[in-house]
Amino acid sequence: MGTLACLAVTLTALTLPRIQQTPVVGVTERLRLLRRPPVLLGVLGTMLVACGGLMPYIYMAPSAMISPASGAGTWASSSQSWASRVQWAPYWADG
Repeated sequence: MGTLACLAVTLTALTLPRIQQTPVVGVTERLRLLRRPPVLLGVLGTMLVACGGLMPYIYMAPSAMISPASGAGTWASSSQSWASRVQWAPYWADG
């Protein structure tokens, strides 16, 4: 199997055309692209979508990491959900 892989890599290297090396682009030239509103909008939109998918973990993780010693237990080990243990009535409704 290793011999076939080496043969495949060798044949690929021999048959691919040579590519001219591109010039090195500095950081300032790359950041200059962000001055264009469409590019900036695309970058910010991508960041929002990528980070927005992680937002539920920010809210779930603290509740899931409560230690059993505190009496609340964890989601994985408790028989009740966290929402059923919370008293949803306002504090002035105790009567």
